[in-house]
This record gives sequence, C-alpha cells and structure tokens, in this order.
Amino acid sequence: MIHLRSFKLRQLPNTTAFPFSMPLIQPLRELSFETPITLLVGENGSGKSTFLETLACAAEMNAVGGKSTRSNESLVHARELAKYFHFLG
Repeated sequence: MIHLRSFKLRQLPNTTAFPFSMPLIQPLRELSFETPITLLVGENGSGKSTFLETLACAAEMNAVGGKSTRSNESLVHARELAKYFHFLG
C-alpha cells in the first residue's frame, strides 16, 4: 500500500478563481503527514472534498466507482489544482 508522507504546492497562479481561492489552499505551501491517520475537519464548503479529490488526481488514482480521475468530468477543478502538487519522498 502506498502512503503519502508529504507534498509541496508549487507557486499558484495569481487568480481568485476556484479552486485556487479556497481558504484551505491559499496559505498552504507544504504539508507533512506524520501519523498513520489524518482527519480533515472543517465547515461545509471549506474545501475538504476538493482537497482529497485533488490529492487523488495528483496521484493519478481512481475515484469512487473506479472512474479514472483523468476523465471524470466532475473533477475538472481538482485536476487543475493537482498540477501544482509535488509529492515528496
């Protein structure tokens, strides 16, 4: 099983368009996962699902139901943001 340890976020475009405008993404530059379990907590609309979908797109994983993240129309924003994610060893 693959475990994500950390990632960096490359310089984001200077835009207020979704998903780059999400409060979760704006201050984020690097994130390390130092425990076996990570919980995402936030209000509705704060970006939790988009963040997870973006991780799935960046890792080229399949989405729910086995659909490819490369072709799933509902993940267009997550794919755009995923271009800026860089996984670290």
